[in-house]
Amino acid sequence: MSLRLLGQEAFVEAKRAVFFPSKAITSPEHLFGRSKQLDQISRAFASDGKQVFIYGERGVGKTSLAKTAAIIHQSSDNDPAIVSCEATSTFRQIMEDVAIACLPTENLINKVTSTRGINIGVKGMNIELAQQIESGSIPPITNINRAIAILKYIALKHSNKPIVIIDEFDRIEDPAQKKSFAEFIKQISDQDLPIKFIFCGISRDIESLIGQHFSAGRYMAPVELGPLPHDALWQIFDQAEITFGITIDRELKIRAGRIADGYPYFMHLIGDCLLWNMYAEQPQADVATPEIFEKSVQQAVEDAEPMLRDCYDTATKKYANEDYHEILWAVSAVTVFPKKWDEIYDKYYRNIIHANTPESMLTKDQFYKRILKLTKESHGEILRTNENGWYEFRENVVRSYVRLRAVEAGVDLDVDLPGPLAGASQIGSLAKA
Repeated sequence: MSLRLLGQEAFVEAKRAVFFPSKAITSPEHLFGRSKQLDQISRAFASDGKQVFIYGERGVGKTSLAKTAAIIHQSSDNDPAIVSCEATSTFRQIMEDVAIACLPTENLINKVTSTRGINIGVKGMNIELAQQIESGSIPPITNINRAIAILKYIALKHSNKPIVIIDEFDRIEDPAQKKSFAEFIKQISDQDLPIKFIFCGISRDIESLIGQHFSAGRYMAPVELGPLPHDALWQIFDQAEITFGITIDRELKIRAGRIADGYPYFMHLIGDCLLWNMYAEQPQADVATPEIFEKSVQQAVEDAEPMLRDCYDTATKKYANEDYHEILWAVSAVTVFPKKWDEIYDKYYRNIIHANTPESMLTKDQFYKRILKLTKESHGEILRTNENGWYEFRENVVRSYVRLRAVEAGVDLDVDLPGPLAGASQIGSLAKA
């Protein structure tokens, strides 16, 4: 396939199969750097009663891993079911949502029923409940045993090997609801529910995600997802080169990888903009130039998730000067977190941000007062600190967006890196949750 020969409709269709800035990945050939985690999930599903918990920071690709794994393990006679949680979600509500997601449409129910018959050989089910389900309605789920019985019956209607994803599990606020899920997970094994579950949530550890429920621990397979290494990030651009017959210079891949710093969303975002700009060249460019890359970075800033833009703007737009922008850029240049504020000032703010403009830099006292404000609600709490003056981003995916903004402004944040193959930043933490 040649970029030069594609009409716009064909180009757009091909691009959608390479870059995914606004959609989760669902196939292993596009999920670079996650083969280890896919193997973990395969081993977990090979053990009866094991359910998978994917956890990690926002933006590392948890949903993409979950959907890809679900596609792999779901039998071909149906698609995996997926439900999302909310802050006020209860165990009962989520179970009813799972039942609805697994239940075929009414005409399909009739088809399945005619071929398989109404099987009431499920503990906890009776003819009235079965008929209600056959009519396309979910009976009220009043307890865990009822949930197991209803899902066991519906599983027969769904497929031979049903897979269910419960996404954004971290959003559930009530510990009592999470306790119910822990007991449910135990009962999946004890009562032989023929459904495999993949839970996803933002968390630094499995205990923070579901709580400490030791009786359910052996039924959980935790899969921790961290930032992608740089070589996996570069593979995203490599695939575009192969698909479209284009050339993206290694240095540009490195620059994009340093912006993303482990978060694949930014490679997909920049790559999507890069392809558009290459296609818009007349005639279409088959080599990505530094100029096209810079234009693509500017476009990526505009196209980024509103949450990221809002977070940055809240932190910086209260004042007309560049002080808060420059402080955030300096913090985003840090490669090991957390970091003492005075070291950020000396090594990153003075030596990188103001290497050529020392006359306009803040004093150390001014810098301290401003970086402290970035931990306050008035500035969106974009940073966090402890009593000893160590700082880090509250969410590391925001750090990558800050790096994107710095590159847009022409700031080279990586002048002190030991070489072009430096790995993704080492992220520590001031907090467990």
